[in-house]
Amino acid sequence: MKQIKLADIRIDGGTQIRQNMNPKWISEIVENMKNDVEYPALEATYDGTDYWLTDGFHRYYALKQLGVKTYSVEWVPGTLQDAIRKALSANSTHGMPRTREDKIKCVQTARGLDEYKEASYNEIAKICAVSASFVAAVLDPKIAEKQKENKDKADAKRLSQQSQNQSSTTPEAPPAPSEGMAPSAEELAATELALQADVETMHKLLEADDKLAEAYKIIEQQNLQLAQLELRFKGIMNEKNELVKLLKEANKTIDKLRGK
Repeated sequence: MKQIKLADIRIDGGTQIRQNMNPKWISEIVENMKNDVEYPALEATYDGTDYWLTDGFHRYYALKQLGVKTYSVEWVPGTLQDAIRKALSANSTHGMPRTREDKIKCVQTARGLDEYKEASYNEIAKICAVSASFVAAVLDPKIAEKQKENKDKADAKRLSQQSQNQSSTTPEAPPAPSEGMAPSAEELAATELALQADVETMHKLLEADDKLAEAYKIIEQQNLQLAQLELRFKGIMNEKNELVKLLKEANKTIDKLRGK
């Protein structure tokens, strides 16, 4: 590691694998650095003439905004091709998580390298730190379409299973509602929106690259909604108890007025 002038660091060699930089993330780093928060060194590959930045682009732009002239850089010797290869897995385990678009660009960049033109999906997946199925979907439209069909079938099967489970747990059909007790148009619309939200949630989970993390996120959201419903239920029960109490007092008053 050594201190290197930012002006000597090259960022124009195709080593930026993200689809786009995130201005908000850069601004957050700037504010943290102003408050003396320490960030790791930048990473670069040195070809004997230039330092090619391979990891730390958001930090680099934050440093430029702050007017920093030199910064710590972890560098390794190698060619520009080596730098691009090293950049393919950048931010897979740290920094701002890569978006789906970032990962797609990463896979496409890897396939464009001479050494990976004939590589298997597993080899590209390893260098890009993504799944082999993700690589296959990016590079082969037919596989992508097949994966979508399988996902749609899985969604349909899940919804069908849910419907069957609900039917099996219902001992008998409820009596027909009396006039004035049928669900209103607003209630039907709300039910439809709720079902649509369930389907969208499942789609989001199945499309997520990190399904376990997404599942935990969905569970956390549902627990919050459950807690809110429980609070509302308790409030309704308290109101009911108050009304019962008032009704009893009103009956007592009526009885007294009747001379009982």
